[in-house]
Amino acid sequence: MGIAINSVPEAVPVGQAAIGIFDRLEIMGQYELYSALAGVRIGLLSSADNGIALALQLGGGMASIGSSLDAFSGDDTTMDPALLGGLVVGRRFGLHDIYISYRGLAVDTEILGVQGIYLLNSVKAGGRLFAGRHLFLGIEGGATFHHDFFVVGEGTGTFGITF
Repeated sequence: MGIAINSVPEAVPVGQAAIGIFDRLEIMGQYELYSALAGVRIGLLSSADNGIALALQLGGGMASIGSSLDAFSGDDTTMDPALLGGLVVGRRFGLHDIYISYRGLAVDTEILGVQGIYLLNSVKAGGRLFAGRHLFLGIEGGATFHHDFFVVGEGTGTFGITF
């Protein structure tokens, strides 16, 4: 669970869950005010074996672009189909993680009078500080590029439990 703060300015609650199926496969879900997404994260490299970790994320769900751009589009609160893809590169140092991530989201929507695919590209860096084996604090920051015309700076703080 966490709070995401951006440069619009606004703060929105974020809920995430991930369940490891195998060593390098997780099923995950995320809900925030503007999206509900589910998917898988596939570990391609581990930092224990390779010095660096690399994971591929694939998924989909629903997202609301109109609501997140109220200043531009009015009160559009519809949720539209979305596809998600991303990469995470990181390293674990004992009980601490650092990472850089890219996430692309393609939403099939109508916004500003145009029907079609709306792209959001997020680039973020972050880390998790574990308190023992099961509790962590996470922080990340970066930017989301809305299609070709709008950039939102973002920061997220999370508190998590691992099993």
